[in-house]
Amino acid sequence: MEGNPLVSIIITTCNGDYKLVRAIDSVLMQTYNNIEIIVVDDNGNGTASRIETEKMMEKFSNTERVIYLKHEQNKNGSAARNTGIRTAKGKYVAFLDDDDVFEKTRIKKCVKTAEQNKGEYNAVYTGVLTVANGLCLKKFTPSAKSDFSVEILKSHSALGSGSNIFVPMEAVRKIQGFDEKFVRFQDIEFMIRISKIVRMYPVEEALIIKDNSNTRFMPNFKRFLQAVNLFFETFHDEINQSVYKKEIYNNKYNDLLLYAYKCADKNNIRTAWDTVNRMDCMGTSSKIKIMLKGQVLKHSNSKLYRLRKILSMKKQDKKIRKSLTENEKLFLDSLAFEEERNT
Repeated sequence: MEGNPLVSIIITTCNGDYKLVRAIDSVLMQTYNNIEIIVVDDNGNGTASRIETEKMMEKFSNTERVIYLKHEQNKNGSAARNTGIRTAKGKYVAFLDDDDVFEKTRIKKCVKTAEQNKGEYNAVYTGVLTVANGLCLKKFTPSAKSDFSVEILKSHSALGSGSNIFVPMEAVRKIQGFDEKFVRFQDIEFMIRISKIVRMYPVEEALIIKDNSNTRFMPNFKRFLQAVNLFFETFHDEINQSVYKKEIYNNKYNDLLLYAYKCADKNNIRTAWDTVNRMDCMGTSSKIKIMLKGQVLKHSNSKLYRLRKILSMKKQDKKIRKSLTENEKLFLDSLAFEEERNT
């Protein structure tokens, strides 16, 4: 590895809670020291969330490596990340959601992987563990065998988390950062564009925990539909030239339909089905499966549904933990310790 390049870690926050402190601490505890942490507060001036965030940031007021920036009014995640990019001075930039955490060696391993490979723009992504309410629900493992640009088009889960972005700053500025029109799928939109000029190198070890406990920012159905339509409009040519065209459409419209059912609104469900039928992109068997899942989701607020979901989550947690390495288990346990300390 040549030298010790500066890495900028951008953490955006809006309506956050104590997890913001946890996220910042996970970066300060990195074994790689040449870092700057840029926290972008997307809460509006005078809001309760701004006041609470300012209180949390007092802990880092004397920490030189932490830069705290504030928007006068709420914009969106893409705009907040662009604010961080304009301030950043690093050779590489990483992003971290305010409720996620980095394993202590993540930045060091990303820098080493990027620097030891030849090429002008080397980007890195790692494994991710997804948790909710203390249970591990998913393990994402990147693969060198897969075509990253294709995988990112096919599924929003191809990165495992928006916190799984580690790219050269020069490449970020070359594509002019994030597209601020995107209030959803912004991580995917960004990575589709940047993947055209970078080489993606995987680190298979899980070095990020994505925390889905008490998920925030669930959009209303109309905004979700607008986001899906914007995604297809923006990447129309790439999708229609892909041999995975049908799968890409299926994945996005599957999410749209299930979200409509979860909203339990007949008009939303009708609109979603009208959109899918008009596109003529989904087979009969897929439609039947979605309708069956949808009927279950309509009862997602019932006690029986929640009980079944908890049992299913516990079963999944048990299964995933068996597949973890010792280091990944320690990483997961460290999050549990932080949860106990803050309750």
